[in-house]
Amino acid sequence: MSDSDSLPPDSQPSRPFVQADLFAGAAAASLQTGKKRSRSEIESELEHLSRLYTDTLRGLAAFKRMADTLSGTSDVREICDRVVEIFAEELILEYCSIMLMDDEGEWLTLQSGIGPHVRRNEPPPPGIHTQGRVFRVGEGVAGRAARARQPILIPDVRKDERFVQIDSPISIRSILCLPMISGEKVVGVINLSHPKVGFFNEHYLRVFSILATTVGHIVAFARQEKRLEELNRTLEDRVAERTKEIREYKEYLENLLENASDLIFTLDKAGRVLFVNRRIDDLGYGRGDVIGRTFDVFLRDAEEGRMIGRFLEKKQKAAVEIPLRSSQGAVEEYLCSFSPLHDTHGAFLGTLLIGKSVSEKKRFERKLAQAEKLASLGELVAGIAHELNNKLVPILAYSELLQLSPMGERDLKMVRTITDAALGAKSVVESLLGFARQEKPKKEKINLNDAMINTLTVFKYRLKTEGMELKLDLDRSLPRTLADYRQIEQVFLNLVKNAVQAMEGTDGTLTIRSSRSDEMIQFDVIDTGPGIPDEIQQRIFDPFFTTKDVGKGSGLGLSLCYGIVNEHGGEMSVSSRPGETAFSIRIPIIDEEGKEDRPGSGRDSAVRDLLPARLLVVEDEETQAQLLQDILAAEGHEICVASSGDEAISRLRMESFDLVISDIRMPKGSGIHLYEWIRRERPVLAGGVIFTTGDTCEPRVEAFVKETGVPVIAKPYRLGVVVAAVRNVLAGRPAGGEVSCQGNE
Repeated sequence: MSDSDSLPPDSQPSRPFVQADLFAGAAAASLQTGKKRSRSEIESELEHLSRLYTDTLRGLAAFKRMADTLSGTSDVREICDRVVEIFAEELILEYCSIMLMDDEGEWLTLQSGIGPHVRRNEPPPPGIHTQGRVFRVGEGVAGRAARARQPILIPDVRKDERFVQIDSPISIRSILCLPMISGEKVVGVINLSHPKVGFFNEHYLRVFSILATTVGHIVAFARQEKRLEELNRTLEDRVAERTKEIREYKEYLENLLENASDLIFTLDKAGRVLFVNRRIDDLGYGRGDVIGRTFDVFLRDAEEGRMIGRFLEKKQKAAVEIPLRSSQGAVEEYLCSFSPLHDTHGAFLGTLLIGKSVSEKKRFERKLAQAEKLASLGELVAGIAHELNNKLVPILAYSELLQLSPMGERDLKMVRTITDAALGAKSVVESLLGFARQEKPKKEKINLNDAMINTLTVFKYRLKTEGMELKLDLDRSLPRTLADYRQIEQVFLNLVKNAVQAMEGTDGTLTIRSSRSDEMIQFDVIDTGPGIPDEIQQRIFDPFFTTKDVGKGSGLGLSLCYGIVNEHGGEMSVSSRPGETAFSIRIPIIDEEGKEDRPGSGRDSAVRDLLPARLLVVEDEETQAQLLQDILAAEGHEICVASSGDEAISRLRMESFDLVISDIRMPKGSGIHLYEWIRRERPVLAGGVIFTTGDTCEPRVEAFVKETGVPVIAKPYRLGVVVAAVRNVLAGRPAGGEVSCQGNE
């Protein structure tokens, strides 16, 4: 292929014309110089001019192809690929590549290249630099051209030390490196190489320097355009992201305002409502009812309006409790906070008003005050009951002793009247104690199914009249267990009542299910009411918490149920979703033989065979000490008396006793102090201690008895209870006495 074969058809003149034209030009030049040239000189110059002409035409052809091909192309990689392809084809080059400069001007990266292997779709031979290869500026021929910002022409690389020969199957003899410059910046380098010595000359350098600069402008423009696209895309992304953030923040603020538990207003300078959140519904208004109206619409009279006006005029922060009037005329207490609103320049815009309902707080404070009164009253009642019990002890016991003495029918009737009166007083005291302290469960073996069925009889008529369906799924094989029948019935009553109330006005279904699982009896009370929200479920067992209307619930029912179930060693839980709520209780199965036996029952004959014992009675009340002495002496026992715990300890240090019967609360050394000494110093006697007390429900006494298991006889006591307790302890059997708010029958 000749040097001119690659020219476009319309740009190749006939060879004779070119040679003649060039020869004529050379002859004319010779005549002008006045010097006669030889034919060889003229032919040499003709060859030079022909080469220049051909190179110029190739340059123009390459320029035209770039103009046609790169028009509308903005991808840098695509531009570089097309340029090396055009250069290689137009210049008939074996190898051509483009390196691009990084933004810092320190490194050149091979962006695109072409060679015989590319044309044959083959991998590059060893030693050929591939795309992405990096070169430092100033190193190698390309690096020097970039740093110097000048083209480098090496006709014969064997004679130029700037060319570093590497092991490569490619034979390179001539190199032309052209920096691509745009403005003041080097964009990259075009590398042209050929296996022929002298292939590149000054003609190539002049022509293709212009092309390299043109390519530099194109690449720089493409890069700039890409940066602008990326910047625009980044700006669009940022704007979109910022817009999203603003929208989300706006929605967050709106959600915050709308779902706030407080009433929120913004008022203009004249005190007219500009905004109000949906808590306005609590007062029975719609937003349209209040927007644009003055705040006076919520006030009861003109005096309150003048007070609010003063707050607004001051333009200062303030807080005051104000009764706000609902649309129906009802009054609700609110704590209103006023905060002035200003723009960025400090100009007054209006007022932010936040109203927090304090009606519930005030109601709770009233309940708390009432509870404190009841607690104080309970303490007073407990103290009075203690004193009354101490006075009733001798009356009841001596009246029973008198009945054992020989007397006439009239006298016996009078003594029995005293006994009955004492028992009546005892019942009154027990009622007072029940009021002062929560009653402990009286456990006996019961069938929990029976308690539930008995409870449902109360609701049978209501379920029928309100069209509710009852589904019973009770496990008839449930075993009996130890529980307080009355308290368990109270739990069932509360759960069923709540379920029925939840389904009021609907044809709901009440499902009651019992089952046994892991030594526990489980009852599920399921209704088809609206369900309980999660946030309410978390507080449903809290005291005083209720979602019912005023007058329909105190908020204590479920709390008391929870306490009762817990006192039985069980568990209580709730699960709910729209359309179904289930309350579940789990009671442990306890089977203790003999639990129902009463003290002294069926054992008197055996106990009477016991030998008389030496007993120490510890009692600060002289009459009660004498009473115990009379009762127990009649049983044949030797009785010693101590008036305090300290005196009893002194006697125990010196003497031996078979049993100690002691009051708990005494001024000088309590019964608890005495028992601790006995357990530490006389451990053998620790199992032979009985307590008497009128404070059976005092928390400290309950905790002590629960921990130690010491038998307790509640005052006022019956004669038989004392005798049976002493007999059982001496016989090494349980005394049968427990702490009880109801005393001992």
